[in-house]
Amino acid sequence: MIVTGHFREKRLTRRWPSRSWPYGVNLQGANLEGANLEGTNLKRAKNLLFNQLSKVKTLYSTILDEKLLISLKEKYPTLFEKPDKWPRITK
Repeated sequence: MIVTGHFREKRLTRRWPSRSWPYGVNLQGANLEGANLEGTNLKRAKNLLFNQLSKVKTLYSTILDEKLLISLKEKYPTLFEKPDKWPRITK
């Protein structure tokens, strides 16, 4: 499965990708700038790059591959801090 698109100011489902995607989601080329990835499970995500994650709003409580996690925490530690209240997104 390939996921493309722009996730600005959207909150992805907790534990995403879940058991329904046992091999992980392909995030090649996905624009994650400004995305709220709080609590998201991206451990099995495919083609997820450091540059993509460095542009998100938050990675608080996000589950990541260990190499990406260490690199991002070294360069962008504020991404892992508990965020203040998020504005409610309405349709």
